[in-house]
Amino acid sequence: MASKVCSDIGVSCSGVLTGAQVEALGDDALEAAIPATTVFARISPDQKSRIIKVARRTGKDVAFLVTGE
Repeated sequence: MASKVCSDIGVSCSGVLTGAQVEALGDDALEAAIPATTVFARISPDQKSRIIKVARRTGKDVAFLVTGE
């Protein structure tokens, strides 16, 4: 679904990580995965906060899109 939303709004989707996959990664591994990931799907609020925190330590801009089910 999230990759379809990207397509619909003209954003190239190069990679998807699910909440379960994010949970299995340590912070360093997550930091390494972020540049290759366009979509984080089925992410809990705590996971979203962690992704943002880890991404910000790289100095990159961070944004997120909330979609209804």
